[in-house]
Amino acid sequence: MIHVKNLSKIYNEAQNDEVKALDNVNLKIHDGEMVAIIGASGAGKSTLMHLLCGVDKPTNGEIWVNDENVVTYNDKKLSKYRSEKVGTVFQNFGLINEFTVYENVEVPLIFSNVPRGQRSKLVCSALERMGIEKLKRRKITQLSGGQKQRVAIARAIVNNPLFIMADEPTGALDRKTGEMIFQCLKKINSDGTTVIIITHNMEMAKGCNRNIEIEDGRIV
Repeated sequence: MIHVKNLSKIYNEAQNDEVKALDNVNLKIHDGEMVAIIGASGAGKSTLMHLLCGVDKPTNGEIWVNDENVVTYNDKKLSKYRSEKVGTVFQNFGLINEFTVYENVEVPLIFSNVPRGQRSKLVCSALERMGIEKLKRRKITQLSGGQKQRVAIARAIVNNPLFIMADEPTGALDRKTGEMIFQCLKKINSDGTTVIIITHNMEMAKGCNRNIEIEDGRIV
């Protein structure tokens, strides 16, 4: 379970251009949920994502993930948390164009020091779950947008993370392809992985178990 307590994030604190991106946020996300975090641009959605993913630290507050306060982690533990506990999916895919599909999905395993022989099994399993195992030797530049996002999701699940964090995962896709990607995320959730989606897409939000709305850095 993810339990966020009194979480605040202030940029340029005590300066003329101070921005309070998050203001005393409290929320719980239970294991196995599929949650949409919604709100206007600048509401604080991306800031919350960065904090949950461990790529930034809050000004105040706590983030408990499976009974451990991530905020207290040092850089080494945060790096391990990011590579092993969190799977991230981005609107622009975040893939390495010079790499093959297989190599892109393998990256988190390399950072986690998974042995080469075991990496092969895990990568092929993730690609099979996304229905793209036949594309594993292709370069990213040879793929469609929908295929790229499937690769990104395969990379996110390859380490069997505690939760998936998807930032506007269908934002760069047409409606039909976006629906296919959403169904991929729903299948991952039905298999037992917690999925958190940052989105402006209200149709997608309605397809989730629960919506959490942020406005001006607060849960509304």
